[in-house]
Amino acid sequence: MTKNKFEPDDPKARWLSTGKAPNRDMILLEEFVYWDREGKLWAAPVGSEVDGASIPQALWAIVGSPFTGCYRRASILHDVACDNAQNDFPARREADRMYYYACRKGGCSIPEAIVQYLGVTIGAWASRIKHLDVYDQEVVVEALTDGERRQREITDAVIVGTFNELKLGVQQYMTEAESLELADEDSLFENVRAEVDRQLDIKTKQLGAIL
Repeated sequence: MTKNKFEPDDPKARWLSTGKAPNRDMILLEEFVYWDREGKLWAAPVGSEVDGASIPQALWAIVGSPFTGCYRRASILHDVACDNAQNDFPARREADRMYYYACRKGGCSIPEAIVQYLGVTIGAWASRIKHLDVYDQEVVVEALTDGERRQREITDAVIVGTFNELKLGVQQYMTEAESLELADEDSLFENVRAEVDRQLDIKTKQLGAIL
C-alpha cells in the first residue's frame, strides 16, 4: 500500500488572471494526489481551481501567504478537500488533519506544520461563528463600506487573537518536537488536536452560537 507520498512530486498548474482571486488562482493541468500515512488517497483532479488560501488572510503575515514555503503542495490538496467537504464540518476537520501530514511531507518541521494546522483549523472554525464575517479572498479595504470595514477589523482581531491563544496552548508540544522521535509524532499531533479542540470549544461559548 502506498503511504505518505505525493504524485507527481511537482504538480503542474497554470496561473489564472481572472476568477475569484485574480492572479492568484491556479488551475491544475494534471491530477495531483497525496497518499497519507494511513494510505488514504487525497486527490486534486485535473481542472481543479485553487487559490491556496484556506488560512484566513489576517494570518498571512504570521503563518504564511498562499503558495509559498514548505506547505505549497499541501495547500493545493487542502483547497480541493475543503471544497469537497462543503458544510460537512467533520470532513473539513479531516482535511485539516491531512494538511498537517502533507505539510510534513512537503518539508515542514513539526513546529512549522503545527502552525500551519492552527491556521487552517481557525479558518474552518471562524467560518461557523455567526458573529464573524470571514472573507475567503483578498479584500480591497478601500472598497468596503464603513460597516464592512468595522466587521472586517473585528473578525481579523478575533482570528489573530485566537491564533495566539492556540499557539500558546500548544507551545509545550512544539518544544517537545525539537527532540521527538518520528515514531512518537502521531501521538504528539493528537495531543495538539485535542488541545486545539478544547480551546476552540471555550472560544465558541465566549463568542456565541455557531451557524
